[in-house]
Order: sequence, then structure tokens, then C-alpha cells
Amino acid sequence: MEYKDDLWQELPEKVSPEKLPEGGGKTRLRQCFIPPCKHASPNKLHILEKTIKHEDLANIPVLIERSIYQIYCNACDHHFFLILERQFDKEMLAERNNSTEYLRGMNPVRVYAADEKNNILEEIGWFRDFD
Repeated sequence: MEYKDDLWQELPEKVSPEKLPEGGGKTRLRQCFIPPCKHASPNKLHILEKTIKHEDLANIPVLIERSIYQIYCNACDHHFFLILERQFDKEMLAERNNSTEYLRGMNPVRVYAADEKNNILEEIGWFRDFD
């Protein structure tokens, strides 16, 4: 199993439980979200893979981008996924030649954990790309 732990640098250290964070409590992302493990030792968690998926639904005016990080926890010997979900206005994307770079930071990014069957384990929180 090859670890890609350098990908942790792409993730924020902590996220806010609120969509518009103004301080308050934050949740660390480098922990296991498999119940009952919840192990928080960084050396026990490893990124195995990152994939990016786009969902363009005809009936909504946004493009959904999901950055999916497959995480392995040595403590409980299970895999889970950290998913960062961004929404981009389709009209604004068209004006920018479908480039998402300019639009990052305009909307909060939703972060949640899912198991291998795509069941949501926990709604973790939110952050902005420029935080």
C-alpha cells in the first residue's frame, strides 16, 4: 500500500462547523471518522488516493466538484473518505472559460466523511479556499 501523505498539505488543518465561520470551535481533519475509532494521531492516518469528480445536473445552476481523499487508519484498519464539495455557478464558469480557479474562495467548501459504501459518517464542517 503506497501512502500519498504529501496530499495532507492540500487540506485545511481544521474546519468550522458553521457555513460562515467567525471563530468558535473547529474540527481537526486529521482524525479517523470511523465510529468508534475516532483516532487522532496523525501518524496513524494515511492518504491512499485523491480523485476529483464533477457533477453537472441539468436542473440546477451549479456545477458540483468533489475532491475525494481515500484515508486509511492504521489504528482501526479501515478506510474512509474525506470529501470536499465545492459548488460553482455555471453562468460564472462560462464567463471564465470554465476555469474554476478564479471562483475558488467565493463559496464555502463543505467537508464530510463517508465510508466505503458512500454512507455519510459525519458532516464535519466548512472552510473557504482562501482561509
